[in-house]
Amino acid sequence: MLPIAILKQVGPVTITIEALSQLGRDMQEIILNVEPEGALVRYHTSVLLDLKNRARVYEFMDLPVDESPEITRSILRRYVYGSPNAKVAITGDVFGPIAHDMTVSFSKAFNGRYLQSCDGFAFNFGSTLWSLHYLRLTNQLRVSKAKKAFEYLNVQLVNLLARYKEGGFSMWFLSKSSVWMTSWVLNLLLAAQLEDWENLIYIEPKLINHAVAFILEHQRDDGSFWEPASNVTHDFKMSFKESYWESEETRRDPTMTALTALVTTVLYSAGPTLDGSLQAEAAIARLKAIRFLERQLDRLWDSYDVAITTYALVVVGSPLKEVAIKILASHAKISGKLMHWSRTPISSNVRHRENNQKMFLLPKEPQEWDSYAIEATSYALLVFLTHEGVTSRAESITEWLISVKNWDFAYSSTLVSIMQDKFQTYYIFFLKHIAFLETKYMLPFISLNHN
Repeated sequence: MLPIAILKQVGPVTITIEALSQLGRDMQEIILNVEPEGALVRYHTSVLLDLKNRARVYEFMDLPVDESPEITRSILRRYVYGSPNAKVAITGDVFGPIAHDMTVSFSKAFNGRYLQSCDGFAFNFGSTLWSLHYLRLTNQLRVSKAKKAFEYLNVQLVNLLARYKEGGFSMWFLSKSSVWMTSWVLNLLLAAQLEDWENLIYIEPKLINHAVAFILEHQRDDGSFWEPASNVTHDFKMSFKESYWESEETRRDPTMTALTALVTTVLYSAGPTLDGSLQAEAAIARLKAIRFLERQLDRLWDSYDVAITTYALVVVGSPLKEVAIKILASHAKISGKLMHWSRTPISSNVRHRENNQKMFLLPKEPQEWDSYAIEATSYALLVFLTHEGVTSRAESITEWLISVKNWDFAYSSTLVSIMQDKFQTYYIFFLKHIAFLETKYMLPFISLNHN
């Protein structure tokens, strides 16, 4: 054992060990990486640079790091010397960066976070899947180079099936099957069914049939779907909510409008895959759910419920979809030129002026309803994309969604990130893809160019 006193506080240190004897001499070099003490403080700034109408865009960003870590007349320090570092990622569209191997994992996306829940495996599967869909829709996918990505998809599919029992998917290995979790996984499995790559990843139709049969067991007579009260793994956005016009009788039998809207979209997408009598049962159940959502439309007060219900009615082509879209538009919260949907207004990146009159963009601070607002706004974006195409309203929604991104590869939660990948893929489908992009970003005393 060789005790070593390292004076460096952070960064790599090269240690040379030399041994001499009468018979010979040997020397070895070992590189140690010194990690800084204390807790990691992380900030992320995400911004959309709109180049449609102009060829040059300037954006000034402020990094919240003091020039010196020393505090006057104190032994404490603001940060460890040498520990501040910054990373810049630039992409040619709103989808975001894609790794060279075309795979996305929760450890890569969430900076080392390790998940054993079903939504973690769903994130790995869904984010990688929609990355491949994005490359396919923009004519950039080369199947010969993406075989490792499809192998990764098959591994994540096995992990998902480990949470599959009695027709449904559960959040944890020992928890009960969840209607909400089953609906989410079904969305991903249905998106993976594509003739072009059936020989690389194949989704057994029997699996879809069993999962749909499990969901149909949880429909009430009024058309709504319910989650077992003892199952606490479902998303609390799908929980019971009282409407403005609740009576005492209705209050005793609460409904789950958001869950019903989610299941309705899944039943609509799964229809062509179902076999025999199950297809007819699913069609009847979907019709009952649509009628329930139409009855609930004028009772909804929560922005998330309004957004996902409107999305479901637009997907199935309900005659009340125009009414639902107007109600959805009335719930929008506008901050400057950005638009979003949430219970309370969510601020994006804050700007402040310096003495030279430049507007510096600050990183976004976490807020209480971040994930809630991102998911609701994502549903609203797809509604307006389907109804209007790419308009100024869709662009303002997209700009807000990009401004609240928390990581390079992900948003604040797993399933919200999957949904963002899906909706941004649809958004890009309406736009022309940039084939060549030259960027120049400048740091103090550093100037770099990349093509």
